[in-house]
Amino acid sequence: MVMYKISLSEHKTIRRIDLAEEVGMSASGITRLLNPMEKIKLIEKEVNPRDARVSFVKLSNAGIELLNNAMKSVAQSSDEMLKEFNTKNIDLLLQLAKNIK
Repeated sequence: MVMYKISLSEHKTIRRIDLAEEVGMSASGITRLLNPMEKIKLIEKEVNPRDARVSFVKLSNAGIELLNNAMKSVAQSSDEMLKEFNTKNIDLLLQLAKNIK
């Protein structure tokens, strides 16, 4: 979800605090999540030249490739799970999902 949210952000770069808010985590929680991702080079940190207290994250090339592969897998799995559903059943499933809070 974190990588997906980064990919949706403008210029594929997002402030850590904004990312934390987007995924419903605390600032320290998002930092703990991102540190290992940075170590294995899925994301890259960028420093704001105007404000050193603000840091941005973006997906690295490896992160983009991993996310693209994951999105393909999710799409294939979804297609496989829903192949027996007709339009009426899919509409009902979507209605039920909208009612879950």
